[in-house]
Amino acid sequence: MEELLARRELKVEFFSACRGFAVPFVFENLRHKFSAAGYVGTLISYLNLFDYALNLGLDRICVIEDDVMIHRNIHSISDEFIPKLPNDSDMCYFSYIPLSEDHAMWNYNEINDKFILGGPSSGIFRARNLCSMMGFSINRRLMEHLLAKLNEDPQPIDLFIMSAIQDKEGFQSHAINPQMFCATDCDSDGCGYAIPDLRKRSIDLRSSRYEDYE
Repeated sequence: MEELLARRELKVEFFSACRGFAVPFVFENLRHKFSAAGYVGTLISYLNLFDYALNLGLDRICVIEDDVMIHRNIHSISDEFIPKLPNDSDMCYFSYIPLSEDHAMWNYNEINDKFILGGPSSGIFRARNLCSMMGFSINRRLMEHLLAKLNEDPQPIDLFIMSAIQDKEGFQSHAINPQMFCATDCDSDGCGYAIPDLRKRSIDLRSSRYEDYE
């Protein structure tokens, strides 16, 4: 990741995550809500990160997971679309897998009618049924909300955002296409095993090619 980030001239601060298997007693108490210990670690990691950012007084942060691939044209994509995001956007996805309404399958045609800027397969669109948190931005208001809600009622953070934040009144969430990051075909930190075609699922081939990511 250090080599990839340096090649793309991206300056980041690394933040240590929590492995869910390191806190088995927490997973045992939450087994009825989490299908794997890794998802508990993911929740703890993000809540720790949000608390850290808020204590630093940051109003917005960008988060990139440590097992992604980066679009070769990330700077031109971000320069074109990030300044055009709505001012009231609480969260913006830079990488995602769009799911069908029943969340049973992935389908990029699902996002066609959600674009608010750009063409039918590139630009800015309203986030709805977007899975994964490989790369995103989030503001203070939503970080504070997630800390309060998920400390009170712990549950997988990506599923909570998908069901309770995306496309709901009160918060504005968007996504940018082409994706600036995509997944690698490796073991998932959450479930602990390789998810078939994960890289393929996280690239919209209408606006990007596989070779655009490294």
